Amino acid sequence: MPNYDKHLIFGGLVYVGLIVGLTRLHWMPITITLQMQTLASCLIGALFPDIDTKSKIQKYLYTIIMASIVWLFASGMQYEAAVLGIVSLLPLIVRHRGIFHRIWFIGLICGALNLLCYLHHPTWINTCYWNSIFFTAGATSHIWLDMICTYLFGKQR
Repeated sequence: MPNYDKHLIFGGLVYVGLIVGLTRLHWMPITITLQMQTLASCLIGALFPDIDTKSKIQKYLYTIIMASIVWLFASGMQYEAAVLGIVSLLPLIVRHRGIFHRIWFIGLICGALNLLCYLHHPTWINTCYWNSIFFTAGATSHIWLDMICTYLFGKQR
């Protein structure tokens, strides 16, 4: 099965395809800040499905989660920090290739985050929307790459 570096490469390729398509169709605003955010979202999404296994991916993602919780607390957003802290415990109680490898679950997470963004920070909704799309694309690329490798090589981790 692919390691984290292969998931990042595949997620980067998906990002390039998606960003080129969306900007050429003029569906997405072209700002360097938004492009950097969506690149980060796509790459984090490309690693996200393996958060449920002890790996480098889990280490990196939990580092990002911890930094996010600290930033949220420092920014006065204790509610959001608490929600993120509680949700981040979920990977520790599920089996590998369980719900984190389901596209419906990824969509549910992004939908819930967009709802929270809309309710608590409505001025951020556009940014949340684009980051959710790219996060979902990255996570989907991870799931597809795992499926392709399982089909070709017939083994799972």
